[in-house]
Amino acid sequence: MGILPSLTVKSDSTTSQGCIYVGSVNSLTPDVDEANWTIKRITLTQDNDVTIEYAGGEATPKYKWSERATLTYK
Repeated sequence: MGILPSLTVKSDSTTSQGCIYVGSVNSLTPDVDEANWTIKRITLTQDNDVTIEYAGGEATPKYKWSERATLTYK
């Protein structure tokens, strides 16, 4: 039996008003400055519409959690 991967999830609702950032990384001891995070941004409008976008427009683990507020989301 092999070693099972471990998933760490972080969320942040204080960095940008009206947005929640959710990041996941396959590590028990994640580094927020390592480019191995999958990050999505959840936006709630005044009309209660919800938009979910991924950093770079893709669910690929190659972004830094520490840069979540400055990334481009699609």
